[in-house]
Amino acid sequence: MRAMRVEVPDRLKHDFHALASIFGDLFPSGQVILGGGMLLESSWDHRESTDIDLFILDSDMAYALRSGHQVLDELFDRLEKAELHIREDETRIGRLSCFIKGESEAGVEWTFVSTPTEGPGPDGPTSVEGTAIRAATFTEIFMGKIAGRAFNADKGPTIDGKQPVPIRDCFDIAVLAAQDPALLEDILARIPAAPLAEIVSNYRNAPEDLAEIDDKPIKHARWTIPLHGLPQRIADAFEAKDLSLMPLAKPFPPEPELPDEGAGQRHNSPGGP
Repeated sequence: MRAMRVEVPDRLKHDFHALASIFGDLFPSGQVILGGGMLLESSWDHRESTDIDLFILDSDMAYALRSGHQVLDELFDRLEKAELHIREDETRIGRLSCFIKGESEAGVEWTFVSTPTEGPGPDGPTSVEGTAIRAATFTEIFMGKIAGRAFNADKGPTIDGKQPVPIRDCFDIAVLAAQDPALLEDILARIPAAPLAEIVSNYRNAPEDLAEIDDKPIKHARWTIPLHGLPQRIADAFEAKDLSLMPLAKPFPPEPELPDEGAGQRHNSPGGP
């Protein structure tokens, strides 16, 4: 099974540990899950993620909400004290679920959202940097990217409240197809025919120049892949269950090491060559 390396990028460490401390104190260990592009970057180093995505199981959040809003009151109070400011216009608290979006003083975006999930799989759970936050499995991450975003348009923002398909998800899916096609095939096999047809339709109807109009483009990509028409190619691959229909993603070749200036030079001593 895959051993996921979970190391938070330096640029996000301060805010991640601040969030982990708050959520780890308020919710039992293992209930809060780190997912999203940051976790994929930690394992693949394929692009740079700019936000922190935390999730909690629907049942756990529902219990917290039913038990009274004192948990949320304390949560909001501690987030503000830690300068992890909540965006009230993008935050929704329902009777049994929540979507909280915020931004730190350093400009790092973060989200905390309740989500249905199967729980830890065979490649998890893994604690993130020794905190009470566990890492999502790859199956959880991509079930959320592929299936979850396709069916929550009427329940909250899908892609920053705008496009139903983000180019970052397309990029991540293409890299997964190159890195672990068997896992992607397994994920597609878990999705029933009718929902999969709707997912295919969402990708097929996305603009071909999605990379040009997405307000959060792929940042510092370290894999090469043609982006124009990528959503439509993903739709073809998903519908036919043939991943060869997707364009080939390849990591950038490593930069050549500069030769040591002193290497290969002979230094003659006074006594001989």
